[in-house]
Amino acid sequence: MNKFSEFKIQGELWAEVMADGPTRALQIRDQRNTTDASSVAESRVDDAKYTVEVAVAGFGVSVVDAKLEEVMYATILDLSTTYRITKTDYEFELKIGKLQVDNQSEKGPEVVLGPDLTKAVGRPSIHLSMVKSRVYKEMAYYKILALFIREMDLDLEETFIMRLLDAAQNVVDSSTITVPEEKTEDLRSSGFKQLKFLRRENTMADRVYFEVLQLHPIVVNLSFYGTGAMMQRASTEGGGLSYNPMFAAMKALGVVVTNIDRAPIALNALALERPFATQQELLSVIRKHYRSQLITQLYKLVGSFEFLGNPVGLVNNLGTGFQDFFYEPAQGAMKSPSDFAKGMSKGSLSLFKNSTYGLFNAASKITGSMSKSLVQLSGDEDYIKKRQDAQSARVKAKQTNISKERNDLATEASDGLMGIFAKPLAGAREGGATGFLSGLGKGLLGAVVKPTAGLMDLTSMAAEGVRDTTKSTEDVLKRVRPPRVNLGDGILRHYDARSAHGCDAMRRLRDGEWKEHRDIGF
Repeated sequence: MNKFSEFKIQGELWAEVMADGPTRALQIRDQRNTTDASSVAESRVDDAKYTVEVAVAGFGVSVVDAKLEEVMYATILDLSTTYRITKTDYEFELKIGKLQVDNQSEKGPEVVLGPDLTKAVGRPSIHLSMVKSRVYKEMAYYKILALFIREMDLDLEETFIMRLLDAAQNVVDSSTITVPEEKTEDLRSSGFKQLKFLRRENTMADRVYFEVLQLHPIVVNLSFYGTGAMMQRASTEGGGLSYNPMFAAMKALGVVVTNIDRAPIALNALALERPFATQQELLSVIRKHYRSQLITQLYKLVGSFEFLGNPVGLVNNLGTGFQDFFYEPAQGAMKSPSDFAKGMSKGSLSLFKNSTYGLFNAASKITGSMSKSLVQLSGDEDYIKKRQDAQSARVKAKQTNISKERNDLATEASDGLMGIFAKPLAGAREGGATGFLSGLGKGLLGAVVKPTAGLMDLTSMAAEGVRDTTKSTEDVLKRVRPPRVNLGDGILRHYDARSAHGCDAMRRLRDGEWKEHRDIGF
């Protein structure tokens, strides 16, 4: 006999513990219903009583800071929901075709969060499906709950994060919602936590039962671009610590170490069969699962540091190339000699592209990281700010410009030599003899640092140029729309597409020389 035990839960609900292969299964039965769950499931056809379908082409949320500059624009496209009531079930389905968060500032990557266009092509960004039984009215009985999230790219930049945090802080500071202190103190002094009538014991009605709870794998490719902006703000607010050589070394180390290049954070799926617990217990299980998964993925963050050359990315690229090199010909050989030749060509091309991308990407990251650390050691705040802006522009453009880097190398070499004379004079005007000696040290250091950093940048850009020839430009996400136009007169206007496109074009022309011309279309 397969039944282990039978007991009453609540009202007319009975539970049976039965053998289901090597596992024990919990079956819920309603005595008032003469038809058991299995016969109901077998007789179920498309007998929907009510069906509600909602489809939205898309909507967006714009985040604006205190200066009325648009910081972020989040969009949800191709949203569709279906709610159906049948004789036995409540069915709900949610699909989000595309979820994207854009950086609307002038610095950093244009797209902060978006789907990986090379993976799960044709599938929605988020897909949630749920079926709840109507048969067991005295408890929450779910036949299935499944959640799928498409592989996403998350590109963060330090300056963008600071602007977003500043905007959030402005909202908090301007909030007028306050909690009356006297009421809080009265409740605390009365010992309300000890009152028994406020406690509520868990009952069977608080528990939920799932035949299948399926949370699909979650993969996020994390990139982080450090510019030293946070350390720069800390030094400014700390009373001139940026002139301390030790602090400069800490800034250099921070900028280099915090740069992360596409760390693949992969959280395994969570599948629970027949869980019967409260919502708090289920949430605790889910939190523990993802917490343990995140801990196991920490090595990928370390292995994706730019100053190491992103060894995790290199191994992944080489592994993909060698896999295709052997897999594609084998698949073709099972069909015909011509397909074998096509598979051989396809596999060889994949090996060449992925190997080239991985090797030159590692070379560009190492030289670029060395250049960033040298820049922070120069002690020239104007030079550091200029390099930060140039780096943000490179990250935003996601393309190389060898001729510009060659001109920048010549400019930085001349600036370094001129700094030997200009820095001591400027220091003497501000601080006398002490300022002269400090300026002389900065000038001599800049004469070495600036040309060396420029040469490393040129080398890094050359490696990036070779790397970028192996990837398709069709797989790059673009902004949903250009940033909102702000004329600087303190008026928040409605979004105008023509003016936004015009101002965006002016920002891109002549390396941003005309970006302040914002009155187009007004």
